Parts: sequence; C-alpha cells; structure tokens
Amino acid sequence: MSRVLLVPEILSEVVSHVNITDTYYQTESGRSLLALALTCRSFSEQALDALWESLMGINPLMQCAGIEVPDILTSCNDSEDCCIIPTESQLVIIDRYAHRVQFLKMTTHD
Repeated sequence: MSRVLLVPEILSEVVSHVNITDTYYQTESGRSLLALALTCRSFSEQALDALWESLMGINPLMQCAGIEVPDILTSCNDSEDCCIIPTESQLVIIDRYAHRVQFLKMTTHD
C-alpha cells in the first residue's frame, strides 16, 4: 500500500468520495464502505465511522449483535413481549459500533 494513503486527510477524501448520502445510492455506498473497512486496518476506522454515521432506527445495531427486534405494531401484545435484554457479549458488539453513530432517526414504530 502506498504511504500516501496513510495521510489522514487523503484517506478522509477517499472515504468521502465513497460515502454517497443520496438515498438512491445509499445501499451501494454502504457496501463500498464495508468493503473499504475490510480492506485493511488503515482504512477501517474512517470507513466504519462513515458507514455508521447515520442510522434510520436502532435495528442495524441490534442486528449486528444478533438481536431480532420485534415489530412493536404487530407482534407486541404487552410490554413483556417487547422486552429485549441483550447478553453481555451482545452489548460489547453494540458498543463497538454505537459510538460511531452521529445521527439517529427514529420513527413512531421504531
């Protein structure tokens, strides 16, 4: 790998070109950021920051920890049905990514 990519400003510029916020390209952008994060350790931190920067609900965090989030509107009869108690190992996984989230959009059914 070229040493020029180890300069944080240059790497940031590369990540910003991959991170397209237009809704139409968001899925493709997410795949590209994931691929960039998996390429090498030097790319990982900035690519993961961009990937997790903005979330539409908490489901992505829960799913990466292996937690199935019930649909509150259709499957929860009372508060016990919707109670999610993550294990300690699941909390570690959530913590690994949650600190990267800068914007979280919640809707009434999240």
